[in-house]
Amino acid sequence: SRFDKLDVVFLFFINFALITDTLISVNRPYSIAMEPSGVLWIGTNNGLSRFDGNEWTTFGRNDGFSDLNVYAVVVTPNGEIWAGTKGAVVRLGINKGDG
Repeated sequence: SRFDKLDVVFLFFINFALITDTLISVNRPYSIAMEPSGVLWIGTNNGLSRFDGNEWTTFGRNDGFSDLNVYAVVVTPNGEIWAGTKGAVVRLGINKGDG
């Protein structure tokens, strides 16, 4: 149910301080979104971080972000990731391995 996912996000934020900088490139989380598959996207002061349940990936300047403060992140129904910074909106097209 939807509440199960909300509970996971809530628990994630409660335990956020336990995540070290070696796992996630963050000092300050600004936003969070979750894909239906459970993948978490976290907008931070140091880019956009993705957690797939096993490992972290951080997206930054080399991925099209002109500003590393990602204040908003949204997962669309078709699986695109949109992230908002101070001066831009970035769309990440994620290859889901379907061709």
